[in-house]
Amino acid sequence: MRIGGIRRLVQGKTVAVKLNLTGEFGESFQGAPASRTYHVHPAVALVPTGSPVEFDGISEDVIHGFWVPQLRFQRQLLPGHVTRFDLIFNDEGLYGGVCSVYCGDQHTEMHFELEAVSPQVFGEWLARERRAT
Repeated sequence: MRIGGIRRLVQGKTVAVKLNLTGEFGESFQGAPASRTYHVHPAVALVPTGSPVEFDGISEDVIHGFWVPQLRFQRQLLPGHVTRFDLIFNDEGLYGGVCSVYCGDQHTEMHFELEAVSPQVFGEWLARERRAT
């Protein structure tokens, strides 16, 4: 699962962060700005607590599942079709996720993590990322 970089940060509106997901074999997290890519396993994305995080998901090959058991949330990512959804992380912590649809030989390697942090910690991280480019 590849989790793309932050596309916008809207203060005081409904969406705090927008992330792009790409279901494909292998994982990477593309941090803000999009020019920096961190190859980690599992893919990890930092998200703020208390505000909606908007996801745009698409598959580059076969049907994949985006499942976060702790949130009791699941969506399918289809080839050539953008699946949009919002999640709100009320509590700080690590939220593990997996591909919930058998997608081939590497299916067991398709997992990711969403790390929910306070808005202050998220803002500090975002500022560091912007300065680093």
